[in-house]
Amino acid sequence: METQNFTYEEIAQKILKEEKKPLGGREIWKIAKERGLKEKHGETPWRTIDSRMATMSKEGEIFYRVSKGKYYLIELKESLQTPLKQENKNKECTYIERDLHPLLVKFLKENKQFNLYCKTIYHEQSIKGLKGLNKWDYPDIVGVHFSFDDNYDDLTLNLRNMLYKKHNFYSFELKVRINSQNLKEYYFQAISNSSWANEGYLVVFEKIEEDIFKELRRLNESFGIGVICLKEKEVKLQAKYKEIDLSTIDMLIKQNPNFKDFMKAIIKVVNILDKTNESSKPDIYDKILSDEELIKHCKEHNIEYKI
Repeated sequence: METQNFTYEEIAQKILKEEKKPLGGREIWKIAKERGLKEKHGETPWRTIDSRMATMSKEGEIFYRVSKGKYYLIELKESLQTPLKQENKNKECTYIERDLHPLLVKFLKENKQFNLYCKTIYHEQSIKGLKGLNKWDYPDIVGVHFSFDDNYDDLTLNLRNMLYKKHNFYSFELKVRINSQNLKEYYFQAISNSSWANEGYLVVFEKIEEDIFKELRRLNESFGIGVICLKEKEVKLQAKYKEIDLSTIDMLIKQNPNFKDFMKAIIKVVNILDKTNESSKPDIYDKILSDEELIKHCKEHNIEYKI
């Protein structure tokens, strides 16, 4: 992806307009780096962004302060939804969905049910001109389970590979919390962007209320999307297995470089005939943090999570 250069004010404006929610300088800079918005920068660019937004908000220009360390665009002030306003009153919730990705990646690798290698998919890196049309095409995280990662004898693995599918593909849509207002949108978003995979999951970080869970269970019976509560490290509802959709996979490969790299990495591993190990895995997958690294990550982003 070609690197672009914007001023810090332009970066903040662009990110806030695209994310449609109040953010702080650190969050804005993290997203800006992912999208290649600035090639040259200082040692603490997020502080510069915070400083610029604070100064301009005091002067009534472009930005306004929503809460401590959070800013939004004056031109979009009226469009800010009530749930978002309430969310920003909660001082503990200073993280964004992508800050939760390392938690999910580690859970999916260490949970015996999954044992997955995962990759974050950045929908904003899709082919220019399709970003609005393919909003629900891509999940937040894709995962693959390799049969040769299972603790079986080589002979047993060869026998299983003769009888069953070798490798399973997974799709995960990650949300901070779910309520009655966003339940249907989030669930059907998970349905839409998991059509290519063997199993699709809606992952919710915060605890799921009982009445919401009852509705999710009903939807699971009809549509088969599984549900995971990340904070509780629990698979609440198992996804229903289905055959992969090659035509959709082909479309996603052609449209998004992250998804294409993910599939290339899988082919590379599958072409290894013998049992593989960590050192032979391509580095295209998301890094699996150690416990110490994850504790540090959660502390930096004010995420309450028991390791």
